[in-house]
Amino acid sequence: MENTNKLLDANGNEVILTEDDFKFVQSEKKIKEKSFDTKPTTFFKDALTRFVKSKSSVVAAFIIGILILLSIIVPVASPYKYNGSFSYQALLSPKLFDNGNFWAGKYKYKNITYNLNTGSYTAGEGASAITYESDYMNDVQFSYSKVNNQSDAAVGGIFVATSSTKSSSSNRSGIYNKIPFTISKSDDLVLHLDLVEDDEIAKSIDTVLAEYSIVLKSSTTADIVLKDVSKDYSSQTINISEVLQNKNIDKVENAEVRVLLKTSKTEFVCLPIKSLYFTTSNAELKAKTDTYQIKNDKFATEGVINYNNDMTQEEIDAYIDSLKDYGASAQVNTTANIVTLRSTKNLYDAEFASASFYYDEYAAKFGAQAHAITQTEMQTYIDNGWCKYTFGNPSSFEKLSEKCPVNEVLSEKEVGTSVELSANVTMYRYYGYNSMPHFIMGTDQYGNPMFSYAFFALQTSLLIAVIIFIINFTIGIIYGSVEGYFGGNVDLFMERITDILAYIPGTILLTLLFLNLGRTIKTFTLAMCLTGWIGVAGGTRTQFYRFKGREYVLASRTLGASDARLIFKHVLPNAMGTLITSTVLMIPGIIRSEATLAYLGLGLKGTASFGVILSENQTLLSSRGYLVIFPDVILALLMITFNLFGNGLRDAFNPTLKGSE
Repeated sequence: MENTNKLLDANGNEVILTEDDFKFVQSEKKIKEKSFDTKPTTFFKDALTRFVKSKSSVVAAFIIGILILLSIIVPVASPYKYNGSFSYQALLSPKLFDNGNFWAGKYKYKNITYNLNTGSYTAGEGASAITYESDYMNDVQFSYSKVNNQSDAAVGGIFVATSSTKSSSSNRSGIYNKIPFTISKSDDLVLHLDLVEDDEIAKSIDTVLAEYSIVLKSSTTADIVLKDVSKDYSSQTINISEVLQNKNIDKVENAEVRVLLKTSKTEFVCLPIKSLYFTTSNAELKAKTDTYQIKNDKFATEGVINYNNDMTQEEIDAYIDSLKDYGASAQVNTTANIVTLRSTKNLYDAEFASASFYYDEYAAKFGAQAHAITQTEMQTYIDNGWCKYTFGNPSSFEKLSEKCPVNEVLSEKEVGTSVELSANVTMYRYYGYNSMPHFIMGTDQYGNPMFSYAFFALQTSLLIAVIIFIINFTIGIIYGSVEGYFGGNVDLFMERITDILAYIPGTILLTLLFLNLGRTIKTFTLAMCLTGWIGVAGGTRTQFYRFKGREYVLASRTLGASDARLIFKHVLPNAMGTLITSTVLMIPGIIRSEATLAYLGLGLKGTASFGVILSENQTLLSSRGYLVIFPDVILALLMITFNLFGNGLRDAFNPTLKGSE
């Protein structure tokens, strides 16, 4: 057979190879290995390179670092006391600037009652009432309105006598003269009761008021009905002496005139009183006092009319007219007779004023003002060389240094075996400050400066959270690795344990621990570590089921790698990125959990933390919101930055991305 596998040249001619065609020829050009474009690196250097490329993660890490640094530096460097009780500087507004109203330690008060009778600004009632000094007010704006209620600060209007409680009683005392007097049938004493002629009031009264009686009451005799009135709201004039004559009563001692409101309904009854007064031509009432005053209390109105035989009718009319302004108060020293009005009261159509203003709280609390100085305090100032003073001689005071809080001694008095000085004092120096303090985030109800106090709380909260995180992360990694790697019955048994622990209510568990072990950091740490690792263990278990069947794990097992080496060298590093991302939020989560527990009344005792701060100031959210907003902003920053930081760590520690851009 002819060989068809001939070697042909380009022209199709057969080429015959000889021995010379196979000689060894060495090239004169040297062949070199191509150098690597990148330098060799370690796993952590490569991870850092990938982390830096994530700008959001770098910024998050920077913010976390700044917050941690501030939590260490601010509490140490702060010139103000914190983590205690300093009532003299409680609830101060944030102050950064000295002038203006913005961030200058001035609080915007709205609708504060302005007493038209006394010219004072007050908020609250009774022992909790606060009076504001006009010297510290800025931009005062008034608003006026009409009120139909109980108000000591209102003026004008009319007096509506009402019953004080709802009951089924048919007779209710509406108004009476408080101070008893003596009246005989020979006296000429005339009672005048004027009601307000107002159709609107009369219409509302008519629905609940059946009738009213004017009665002369006495502790020595039975009630004497002066007049019964039914559905008549006109003025009433009654000659009391004439009634006594008709009833053949010679004299009534300790007498009081009362208006009894009668109704068959269990509702409030009322009567619009314009005035109640007496006139006389020759009677002399025996009164217990010679003071004239009109007094408004929250539950009662007293009007005392002073008159005598020497007064003119015009003077008596002036007293009568004064009863129209139930918000007024006055005092006249005379030797005249007295009749007092008293009743549970309401004002109808009276003028009421409220004011809105900026109040300089720092000047009010830390400025120069009258203050009591003890002998021991003054002696300390003298010993320090800040002033000169001779006890017993207030005019001998001489200020030698600006460090001395006392500017002037006003008076001196003995208190037991010591003396007490009334002095003009610069209060910020008295409290130990060299200058007017500036609490840039204000102070809480205990006087703690919120700026330094919040960062001190952050230091405490971060320390607790990091300790709990390390414990939970370590336990969770080990537990999850074992059950995920071995699987089978081992996994089944360990999962049942976690199921039991996971279904124990955390709040109940923590409450029981607090009740038995106390609300301390150790107890809180124990409670958070009893079940806090379960989430980490579950995530680790999932990752092991994902990676333990990979080829490189099987290859390592074939080469004789131990279980521990397979777990911690081959599987766990590949799962670490996901685990870190899913668990890094545990730190701010622990801080948030502590804050939530504090809201439920389970906060740590004797420890400054975010939970304690938020729970103590939650009632002030509507009025002093900055006390909650500032620590909330820090907590929100922690949550956001740890999330971004965790995303960066996930990419950095992911071995599949090693060497990638």
